Amino acid sequence: MEKGGLWKRVLAEKYGIKEGYWLTCLKEGRPQGSKWWRDVCKIDQGEGIMNNWVSLGFEAKLGDGGTLKFWSDVWVGGSALSIKFPRLFLLTTDQNATVKDMGTWRNSSWHWELPWKRQLRSWEEDLEKELLEIINTTHPSQNKEDQWSWHLEISGNYTTKSAYSQLSKGVPRHEGDFKRVWKAPIPPKVSAFCWQLLHRKLPTKDNLASRGILTDIASSNCCWCDAFPESHDHIFLHCNLAYSLWIKCYKWWGVHYVMSNSCRMVLDQHKWTGGNKLIDRGWNIIWFAVVWTLWLGRNDWIFNKKEVKADCLLELVQIRSFYWAKNIAGMDGFSLQAWCENPSNCLKTTNKRKDRV
Repeated sequence: MEKGGLWKRVLAEKYGIKEGYWLTCLKEGRPQGSKWWRDVCKIDQGEGIMNNWVSLGFEAKLGDGGTLKFWSDVWVGGSALSIKFPRLFLLTTDQNATVKDMGTWRNSSWHWELPWKRQLRSWEEDLEKELLEIINTTHPSQNKEDQWSWHLEISGNYTTKSAYSQLSKGVPRHEGDFKRVWKAPIPPKVSAFCWQLLHRKLPTKDNLASRGILTDIASSNCCWCDAFPESHDHIFLHCNLAYSLWIKCYKWWGVHYVMSNSCRMVLDQHKWTGGNKLIDRGWNIIWFAVVWTLWLGRNDWIFNKKEVKADCLLELVQIRSFYWAKNIAGMDGFSLQAWCENPSNCLKTTNKRKDRV
């Protein structure tokens, strides 16, 4: 989740919304039934989608009821009536009705008129009475517009800073990921790729299917095994080809690991516990080399019809990790052949040489 410009940029590119227009809508009201507004109300927090985050900060002040949704907006009782009375919400004739639509003025007095699809049963009538007790505590006003205020600011005006602070509450933090990804001795495009991977933003087939780009269920399966949907964890960990590559890499380094269930957890495992910083950084590079090699191999298979094998992928991991390891200060004096034979020994030898100097 980025600060500030993300929503504005998405709206401008996806819907052609002019800069500043969506912010005006936040301050003055909401466009009814707008597709782009529904996108604004959804924020991806990495671990899931927060729907209707706007209701966390905006407070409705009932005027004539012409713009407030009777069932879905929070205008009375502290929560949406559709949540408090789900049964009645199913029975209403118009789930998108405004507050103004649900009653009428008679001799300067407001009367609620709740339309139902059928006659209510006795227990449903009890729910209706409870609903009326809540909504009778307030009523629309004539010749006065509905208003929205942003209660996260004293001024009542919306600010990006206060919205971001609210959305950030309770979101899991992985602060160590930033340094490990963006300060690793790897090409910038690989850092960007790994950052997308950790946040599940890669165009894997399951992501493309969720966006409506892939409509054929069969075509969303893994290109290698064709047995399971292609997700981030499957293509990089659980597929037989990916799993085989990890096992070969562990054998190459002479270590024994139990594979975790997520790419992030595997990254967390790639920390050397022996206290040697050079070995720790070299071992960390392997994670980047493996996931990048798998992704390129996957793309070769899909777009170039080029078959890949675990042994060939291992050789690519060894070559890439060798050249990336050479970018680390103090890592020199060993050849590609020595690296492919025993990488940890190369780093231990380098560390001793550095200590003598």
